[in-house]
Amino acid sequence: MVAYAHCAGDTRRYARRFSASVARDGSFTVEVPAEARTVSLQLEASLLTLPGDVEVLPGTRDAVLRPVALAEVRGRVLRPRVAVYPEEEIRVSCKDQSSMAVNDAGEFAFVVRPGRGYELTAEAGAFVSARVELEPLRPCEVREVELTLASKFAPHGIVTDAHDVPIADAWVEARALDGAWRDRRQSVHTQADGTFTLPPLEACAWEVRAHAAHRFDVRRTIELQHDALEALHLALAAPAVVRGRVEFPDGTPCPAALLLDDTRIALANPLSDSEGFGFMAEQGFEDDLVSLRANGGADGSFELEIEEPSAHLIAFARPFAPSAPFMLELGPGEELVDVVLRLRPACTLRGSVVDEDGQPLQGDLAFVSADGLRVELQPEEGRIALTLLPPGRGRIELGEFSRGNGLEGSCEVELVPEHATLFELHLSGKQPSFKRPW
Repeated sequence: MVAYAHCAGDTRRYARRFSASVARDGSFTVEVPAEARTVSLQLEASLLTLPGDVEVLPGTRDAVLRPVALAEVRGRVLRPRVAVYPEEEIRVSCKDQSSMAVNDAGEFAFVVRPGRGYELTAEAGAFVSARVELEPLRPCEVREVELTLASKFAPHGIVTDAHDVPIADAWVEARALDGAWRDRRQSVHTQADGTFTLPPLEACAWEVRAHAAHRFDVRRTIELQHDALEALHLALAAPAVVRGRVEFPDGTPCPAALLLDDTRIALANPLSDSEGFGFMAEQGFEDDLVSLRANGGADGSFELEIEEPSAHLIAFARPFAPSAPFMLELGPGEELVDVVLRLRPACTLRGSVVDEDGQPLQGDLAFVSADGLRVELQPEEGRIALTLLPPGRGRIELGEFSRGNGLEGSCEVELVPEHATLFELHLSGKQPSFKRPW
């Protein structure tokens, strides 16, 4: 028990401190100066606390204190036995508590409120975080725990050409092969001497990919538990070459067509008939943003460098529909000639999409042609008006965002040149109250 006596004329900052022991029956006696104006009582006990200071007048004989019992979580963080990185600060965090650094022995302690569960997390930049879920603690309980960090490894190596000449500023990416690819990627660029070191990665299977302009990509699957200390030699070979021509629907050469190597297209102005295609390549599952590769020549001819094992070539030229996707499977240095990409007559698609309450769709859609061309759509108040689509059968389906909101439904359409195809799509399910995020 601690008492702070506040005398007349003194501020609380200069209060005098007195201490006394608490007997087994909970009684205590604190002697303070007679001139004290007020006395603040506090407890000094590791797992007992008062909701606040208790202020009493000198001479009070019936002060009753009702402390709150707390609990304590104490433990130790263990590093991996094989140290692959220098020692660095390890911090442990606990729900509703500030994080703390462990001491030199890896020890820590948190005073917490009983009756509830807690999650402890130990983190250090060079290691995989460790977590433990605790069952609710009892009042005055002391719970002992251990958290074990796992090693991370930093893949390193060199990127060269086929003649072992280092390639500077090549792009190297590592992607986890456990399905969580969206959140498990790391990338760097090579130094002037072609060397690279990726950030520390968890011990699991990773795909390492190297890319440089005018080179064929190389990919290597590594298991860091076994390959952590081996330097990677990623040799980029010459790209594959594709030569061909773009034709109008009647077979005559089409100059200045744009070539794209992805089947996914996003329209910049989906409601505008006059703007035509405003398109870009989307981010695919395997690769980053795909860029326009080349312009067609005056006679419709083209020559492309292909830097990956597979690609879909598509030609665009207003006011026609794009060519059917042409699938390529090539190796480094291979050549493919006499490829013909023929534009198609343009078709128009108009329609509306509502949920089961008749409310216009506030989500995303996609048009998918029979040959695999996919156009991402953002309808305006549930309405769609598209031109420059290819003829034949297609499907209107929900995009990823709309499916995530519990909506279901699709419809088949048949597109005919020089005629507008009309549709109405009634979805099952109701939309949430919030609007789309764009």
